[in-house]
Amino acid sequence: MPKNKHLKGVIFKAVGYAERLIYTYPNRFYDIEEAKSYINSICEKGDFNYSAKMNLTDEDFDYVKDKVHFVVAVRAFEQGEFYLDIPMPDTTLLRAAIESDITRVLQLIPSWPDSFLSVPDAQNYVAKICHLNSFNYTEFEGVEPYKFGSYVNFNTARHAYEAGRFEMHWPGKGWSRKPARAKKPASPGQVQVVEKKFGSLHTTIEADIKRLTPLIFAWPASFPSLNDARNFVQRFCNDVRFRYTGWLGVDLQRFKLFVHFNTAKLAHWAGKFTIQGPDTVGMSKAEAVVTRKADAAVRLIEAIAKTRGKKTSEKEEDSEDTLTELDNEHVEVMGVDELTKHLKDSPATSTANTAVMVNNISPRSTASAMQVLNSFQQVEESLEELEKKVELVESAPVAKEDPFKDLIAELGRAFILKAAFE
Repeated sequence: MPKNKHLKGVIFKAVGYAERLIYTYPNRFYDIEEAKSYINSICEKGDFNYSAKMNLTDEDFDYVKDKVHFVVAVRAFEQGEFYLDIPMPDTTLLRAAIESDITRVLQLIPSWPDSFLSVPDAQNYVAKICHLNSFNYTEFEGVEPYKFGSYVNFNTARHAYEAGRFEMHWPGKGWSRKPARAKKPASPGQVQVVEKKFGSLHTTIEADIKRLTPLIFAWPASFPSLNDARNFVQRFCNDVRFRYTGWLGVDLQRFKLFVHFNTAKLAHWAGKFTIQGPDTVGMSKAEAVVTRKADAAVRLIEAIAKTRGKKTSEKEEDSEDTLTELDNEHVEVMGVDELTKHLKDSPATSTANTAVMVNNISPRSTASAMQVLNSFQQVEESLEELEKKVELVESAPVAKEDPFKDLIAELGRAFILKAAFE
């Protein structure tokens, strides 16, 4: 009903007189509406006059009567005169639920008649549209469904009238229109463009978040990421069968994701839970991707470091046994290297030494001796290539120097020399 400021004095006086008629109350009532009905019955028995010496219209009289019953019941409840099985509804949550349903109803009415005669006509038109579209009003605890529906229908008609969707011969009291603001002054010969904002996707999502947030009483202490918190909200909505407002032109599943994610984000900012992984809330998409990749790289480096640490410790434990087993081969390699240097650096004795080596190998002809000399050249070239590869490997960045690097190189030289003489 409209807020009639000029009737405040009448209501205040009527409340004082009505309270004097009621001496006792029952121990408890089902809800506040039942308490109002009890007060109404007492006033009817006492022939109570709500508007003393004032001629009120039927609409104003009904408003005063309902308001008096409500104020008397609330005062008695607050003073402990009786108990309520169903507590009184929270006005903030009730207003948010009504606004959410109003937004949903307005989407069902793309066009309105040019005018209505009075408020009841517009209200009945809204109720008829809701009935034809099988519209489900929000079930609000403590408020009867028909009463909640009347709140939604009345305020939907009022919102549409104030937005200029239709005209009314006798508008409701307190119904007013704000002057439309021109987007920019029209040039000569052009049409004046006027922007009228009539609801938006952002406000609809906010309305659903306001209805959903009080329903989630407890949150887990932490989540791995904000997406996990969003999934928690989604499961909660499925369990309680939460009704979404939706938006024309936006897929319902996408709309639900908007509600779930923003509910989780606001709860995180309010300190309801913490995030174990990198906090990407408030970042742009590119910043969030870089942050997640950096966090994954750090975890990978830590895992590799742990693995290398284990392998290094195993190698250090087996190093002593490996050196003792290869000790004889190491001495043998050094002897072969000295022999190679002697053959290369001493031309005077190279023939004798070559003969000795040939006798040891037992060549059958001079051609076999030439093959031996060619094998020496191949050995030297292979050693040079091997040394170059070793230098390249040594110049490359290595996490930790291999203690068997020199030993492996020497074993490689010995293997090549032995293969040449066998």
